[in-house]
Amino acid sequence: MSRAGSQEPHIEVPLWLEEALERALRELAARRQTTTYRALADALCVPPPYHLRQVMLALEARATKDHARGRAFLSALVVSRARGPLPAPGFFAHLKTVGAYAGAEEGEDARRWHERELVRIFAESGSVCELVKPAPGNLDELGGLGGVVGVRDEPEPPRLPPIDGDPFGFDRR
Repeated sequence: MSRAGSQEPHIEVPLWLEEALERALRELAARRQTTTYRALADALCVPPPYHLRQVMLALEARATKDHARGRAFLSALVVSRARGPLPAPGFFAHLKTVGAYAGAEEGEDARRWHERELVRIFAESGSVCELVKPAPGNLDELGGLGGVVGVRDEPEPPRLPPIDGDPFGFDRR
């Protein structure tokens, strides 16, 4: 979503980014994990300038497709480092434009929607999950999910070694 007065040019989302984003989001869902916008941009080797903007636009396009297909919003797996375990307010603003969300872009409405959506994502991906309330300060014990979703005792899926240190296998060198 463009911000008023923004000096950023119109940015098209390249096909390679859409495809890489798809694979990364599916991998995150299978692992029952979230990531930040910056970590995703770095993992996908999105070139500057405006690399975070490119990722956000790709996530918005993905959210639009998920809504049209009646699927869980995989883009909800990407959260803002500054907002803790929630996506940026622009994510919720975009959901409003496609008619998928009617609450506030910040606060309790956004938190509750996000918790439900993570459960839906993990259910669609075949992951077993449940809502949990961890003690304050123990959020890292839940695999980076910020205390929103915990995992029952299920075997960990096999993990393939990363390619050249790239956790998603999208090294574009």
